[in-house]
Order: sequence, then structure tokens, then C-alpha cells
Amino acid sequence: MRSKTMTNGGGGSSSRGRNRDQRGASLKACVGILCLVGIVLVMVSRSTNTLSAISEAELAAVKALEEAEKLAEMGLLAGGDRDSDVASRKSFETAATGGGGGGGSNSANGDAAGQQQQQVSSSSSSVSNNQCNGKEAEYNGDLVAWGTQNMVDSAEECCQRCQRQAHNHKDTDQALKCNTWVFCSNKKEGCNNGKSKFGECWLKNNERVDHVGVMSRGPDSWLSGHFVTADDVAPVVPFSDDTRVYRTITTADDRVYNTWQMRVHYYQWKKVKEQGLKDGTPGAEHIGGFTRILHNGRSDAHMDEIPTDVVDPLPSHTTKGFVVLSRPNAIRMWLENFSWKYPEKYLLMSEPDHLFLRPLPNLMVGEHSPVAFPFFYINPEKTPDLSNKFINKQLTAREMKRKIDPIGSSPVIIAKDDLSLIAPLWHNISVAIKHDPEADKTWGWVLEMYGYTFAAFNAGVRHTLHKEFMAQPPWDKEIHDFIILHYTYGCDYTKDGDFTPGKVGQWRFDKRRFSSRYPPKTYPPAPVKVPPLTKKLIEIIMEAANAIPGWPDDPLDGPM
Repeated sequence: MRSKTMTNGGGGSSSRGRNRDQRGASLKACVGILCLVGIVLVMVSRSTNTLSAISEAELAAVKALEEAEKLAEMGLLAGGDRDSDVASRKSFETAATGGGGGGGSNSANGDAAGQQQQQVSSSSSSVSNNQCNGKEAEYNGDLVAWGTQNMVDSAEECCQRCQRQAHNHKDTDQALKCNTWVFCSNKKEGCNNGKSKFGECWLKNNERVDHVGVMSRGPDSWLSGHFVTADDVAPVVPFSDDTRVYRTITTADDRVYNTWQMRVHYYQWKKVKEQGLKDGTPGAEHIGGFTRILHNGRSDAHMDEIPTDVVDPLPSHTTKGFVVLSRPNAIRMWLENFSWKYPEKYLLMSEPDHLFLRPLPNLMVGEHSPVAFPFFYINPEKTPDLSNKFINKQLTAREMKRKIDPIGSSPVIIAKDDLSLIAPLWHNISVAIKHDPEADKTWGWVLEMYGYTFAAFNAGVRHTLHKEFMAQPPWDKEIHDFIILHYTYGCDYTKDGDFTPGKVGQWRFDKRRFSSRYPPKTYPPAPVKVPPLTKKLIEIIMEAANAIPGWPDDPLDGPM
């Protein structure tokens, strides 16, 4: 009846309006009284010495405030109609973007997980009402609107233009749907060495907003953000273990090359964990135990130094000389035969050449929301016919880009139960890829990584991508808010510290130089201009080399 009265037009509208205003004023007064009662009750509860009095008073206060909220939700606070009230609220909630904002240090403290959980709970047609101020970076993506023809005064306005375009977008539109915005924020000098002007607002689209490419970083230049909706991430299931403690598992064999890396890896893991717990660093409490999974079928000399479980290797006719193929099999066997010994319900899969820069919190947002690092070279959509041979549902290239995670098996934080689903598939698919001549030739040394991401897709497990998970020098230069340092690439520089990609440098560090021997305990100092991340790599390895008992003190062989 009320709805009909409010929507009718005609001469009686003034009378109805006055009545509505009177009802609104009365209800507003009631709400005010309820709020006042609530506040008084809270104050009374705080002055009482008994727990029961506190509970009763707070309960009454909460009930009073809830009643006020109900009235507000009904649109009765000021006599306005509910539809306009809801429309105003919806407009406010969808005017901001998620994903951007400030320094990334919150990621390392686990705030990123909370932010994502907030984003997931939003409706798929809206975005998180979190922030529109963006990150200090220039995001990549497919073009939706040219920045030179889309000038605005602020990052917030740029963000809102992207949101409005997305809200009004139809599937039949020729333009893509905006989910990424890039704003030139430097009023004095512009961006891109002056080639772009202040106010340029570039609207872009990315198939996966958790895998947006970064073209440049730095303050006083570009600000970028993106929208995360429920369509972009898996549904959140509450943790079965609220402590969120995870166990680190790292596979290795007993070759010298693996052994020295493994010893440094465990030394640094233990140091970072102990220091984090001592300092009370957020996230350190999530770090549980450590297990080296030694996949050569026998014990070695470091069983007492590093917590270890031993599993059998794959036979040579299966690996065909590709030792990394033993990794999925080792984890599968460990899950079947050893994992029951340990209390942790979550696992971090790591590798010997991973060095922890800070305590790693459990970045998952729920029980079945594993987190992984995105690799730019995992691109199943580039070979769709070949990729479709190893997945259980045929996809187009575009669908692959969105639905298959561009990841490897590490670093990954995942529930033990989910990894138990993936591991047998991962082993079988990786072996199948190795024994398929076309797939082996196409994916080569990363075939085991493709095996993992195909297995995860087949198991129905979707990972959230976390770029700050891992840094890879020399391509990453600053420590920033990265959590793991991965030293898989050679770092080559001139004696003056200039980077020489693709050319052996006068000063260099490459782990492959130490394939059959340990690095020395003393390494030639890096030139001043060598980036901080590479210097940090040498610092960590040298500290471990001098602290670990029995480390060989052999000089560096040959020229630097």
C-alpha cells in the first residue's frame, strides 16, 4: 500500500508528501532515541564491574542500533522512497575500484588477502568500494580508450570513467570492457619522459586482472588500478584451520648443484622465520615446519641439518634425462606416504633457489583459494591445439587465457587436500608432455610447469595470482615488497655496473657456474651501480656460506 501511495501522481502528491515527511521526521526521532539508548547502555556497561552486566548492556545497545539500521534500510529515515535510497547507495559502492592503492607492503602483511576477500564478496556486476588512488605503475592491457582523447583531472575520475564504461558495456559493443585504468599524474613533467601529458586517462582491458602486465614503475608518474569482481576469482570457502599455518616443502636431489642451493635455502628460511617471530612481524605466525623432499631414494650427509623425507626417483626411461620430471612424482609420493605425519593443513611449494626476503604470510583468502606467482612464459593460449590435448575440456585460445592459470608449481600456497587432487594429474600430464614429441619440443624446460597448471585446471582448482610473491633478478632490480628472491637467471654487468643482458659480464653471478662445486665463501664486491636486489642475493649466499658448518672454502675458479 505504501509503495502504491508513493508512486501515484496527481493533486494529492503534496498531502502525501507532507504525511511522508511527518512519518519520516517521527521515525528519524525514533531512530535518534534508539541510538541514544544504545549509547547510554554501552556507557553503563563500560562502568560496570561484572561481565554479565557488560554483556546485557552491549546486547541491548546492539539491538537498538540494529533497529535503527533496519529503518534506514527501509528508506524511512527521512521519508524518501527506498528505490532512490538503494540507487544512491549502489552508485556510491560502484564508484570506486579495487586492486590499486599505496605501497605494496600490505601484501606482505597479509592485508592483500583481506582486500581480496572483500572484493570476492562483492557482486559480479560491481567493483570493490575500496580505493581509486591506484598504484605507482603503468599497467598494460588491450586498449579501450586513448588517453590523449580522454583527459581528466584526477586518478579518481579516471578510475570512475573506467567503471562507468564497464557498467554500460554490452556484449555487442565493438570496444572491449574496461577493467584497468592508467592515469598520468605528474603535473610538472608529464609521463613517459614527457611524451605523455598530465591528465591522460588510458582505459584498458585485461583477460585476468590478477595478471596485469606492468610497463613501468616509479613515483610521480603513472597511477594505475583495476577492478576485481566475483567473476575474476574463485568463491571463498572459510579456512578449516583458522591459524592458517602452512608447511614449506622443497624438492631436491643430492647433486652438488642442488645441495648447496638447498642448504642456503633452508638457512635463510630458518633465519627469516626466527627473526619474524622474534620481532612479531605479521605473517610470521603462519610459518610452520619445513621438509626437504629428497627424491633420490637414499639418505645423504645433510639429514641432520635439514628436515628431510626420502622418496624414490623416477626411472630414467620415464624422465628421459629431464630430472625436473621427478618433482611432481616426488610430491605425489610425499603426500601419500609422509604428509599425514605433519599437522599443517596448508603447504608452500618452494624450490632450492628461492631465498626468503621477509616472513611469508599465508596469502590464501580461504580453504580452496591457492595463491601462485604468474610467469610471463606460461602461455597455453599461444598453442591452443596442443594445450587442448592435455586438458579435460576443450577451450578456445581466449578462454585459455582467462581460465588456465599462467603459473608453475612454485611458489604456490595451497591446501593439502587440493594438492592431493592435483598431484597425480600433475605427474601423469607432465610425463605425457615429455613423451609427446611436439609438446616436449614446444615447452621444453618448463614442461613440468605446464603439467601443473593443466592438472590444476582439470582438478577444478583455480589460483589467485600474486606478483609480489617473488622477484627475479636481474630483471627485477629493487627489493620493493617482494617476499621471495628467485635467482634462476644470470646477472651480468660491466666493471662499472652496467647491465649486459645476453653477454657474459665482467662482474657476474650465475648459479650454473657452480654446477659441480660450491660458491666460495668470499665473492668479489659488486660494482656500485649493480641494483640492490642482485647485491642482496650475494649478501644472503655469502652469509649462509660463512655460517653453515663444513662449507668448502675454495677460491673462485677462472676470471670473474
